[in-house]
Amino acid sequence: MKKLLVIGLTLVSFKSFAWFNVQANCRLVSGAVARCVVANNYGRPMYCQIGASGQTAYGYWMEGYGEGVVQPGMFMYAEVYANNPYTDPLVSASAGAQCQW
Repeated sequence: MKKLLVIGLTLVSFKSFAWFNVQANCRLVSGAVARCVVANNYGRPMYCQIGASGQTAYGYWMEGYGEGVVQPGMFMYAEVYANNPYTDPLVSASAGAQCQW
């Protein structure tokens, strides 16, 4: 009986630490910076990892990364910077985020 209880509790604990996708929104602040944000709209803190990608006018890709604990009602940012925003500015950005409780 003890073994069955230990196996059951182990399976429940693995399931509670599963990663889930969260929507990340990106905004071009200028041709130099793209800022991507994840919001915690849930009632408890969550640990998130966010990856952001930005493309320049000449087709080069820049990447940014962020991770940490996001408290309820708070935000987490990842930023992408262009190497030379005057001659090759950022024209688009996207991001993906995964979180767990």
